[in-house]
Amino acid sequence: MDEEKDQQLNKEIRSLPNYQMKREKKEEIQQQLMETAAHLDQKERKTVRMKRFTIGVASVAVIMIFSFIALTGSEFFQQADKQTDREITATDNPENNPQSENDKLTIQENTDTETLLREQANQIVTLLANEDYQSLASYAHAEKGILFSPSVNLKDRHQTFSQDEISTFMTDSTVYQWGTEDGSGRAIEMTPKQFHSEYMYPSDYQSADEITFDQFESRGTIKKNIQSYFPESHAVEFYKEGEHEMGWHSLNIVFEQNQIGEWKVVALAQGQWGS
Repeated sequence: MDEEKDQQLNKEIRSLPNYQMKREKKEEIQQQLMETAAHLDQKERKTVRMKRFTIGVASVAVIMIFSFIALTGSEFFQQADKQTDREITATDNPENNPQSENDKLTIQENTDTETLLREQANQIVTLLANEDYQSLASYAHAEKGILFSPSVNLKDRHQTFSQDEISTFMTDSTVYQWGTEDGSGRAIEMTPKQFHSEYMYPSDYQSADEITFDQFESRGTIKKNIQSYFPESHAVEFYKEGEHEMGWHSLNIVFEQNQIGEWKVVALAQGQWGS
């Protein structure tokens, strides 16, 4: 205990009430008070030293932590960046993204199918232009044959010919009922050769003004139901303008796959302003 505190304590002791007490007793009490004060002062100093020690340890710990981060942090973040790059690369890689690869394959398949059917449709138009139904028979669907329709609104009552019947189409003298005329409702009764001239090839489709793929919207006033009649089909349409606005004609060549995946013709449908 420093001198100022001792003097202050002695002063306070002397200021105590002056009771009658033996001198030895007073000195004993004074000595006990001094020892108690010294003990408390020593305890206070020890507490201060402990606090300083604790602060020192904490400071050293903080310094060590920051040193560790400084030494290893750069490597840690570099590893994290590399991991992120690997994840991004894995996502962008089609081999690791089956959905993306499947989408690309689907697009490629659709593109290849359209190209194939457009080529076949051009070949069929050439055969029709040459009235070569014998060769056309090889393009017909073996199980379903070919539905010959005078309208884009297909009906069950329209005539369907098998491969064998198609091969003799132009020499068949039988008069068939091919359906009814749209608008007038008049029955269409004629031979296959006549039907070819009036409904299958009334215009030169080899010089078509427009060739479309899967164009299922109606051009005229009659509902076009090719897609609903043949849900699994694709269609190529050859459109030929007429001398006036309502004088146009179109030929719709409808394809479906057979049991072994080959695309075969299942319908030939004529379109015009009233159909």
